[in-house]
Amino acid sequence: MTGSVYAIERPDGMVKIGVSKHPRRRMRTIETQGGFKAKAKFFADAVENGREIEKRVHEHFAPFRNVGEYFSVDFRVAVHVIDEITKEYGVTKSRDEQEWFEKLRKGIEQTT
Repeated sequence: MTGSVYAIERPDGMVKIGVSKHPRRRMRTIETQGGFKAKAKFFADAVENGREIEKRVHEHFAPFRNVGEYFSVDFRVAVHVIDEITKEYGVTKSRDEQEWFEKLRKGIEQTT
């Protein structure tokens, strides 16, 4: 499935890791259905192997799985792992995304 692997952090710190053809729309749906405003959001570029990447990320964080696709992991670590696994499929970030990612790594980025 072509899609973007995403991470969305709930106010309680749980991180949902999933894949979607329309990640922005999916994140809005998660917030609406879950009754919360995300603390932080990230999605990788769309790739043909979206499901495979999602599966590998889930396997990586298996010891930290809470329920379903929710994990007890630091959001920045989740983003880093998604980024690293996605890179293995030849996907690179645009300049804006690179700058955003560097800010995130430094703990500066605050989502609204």
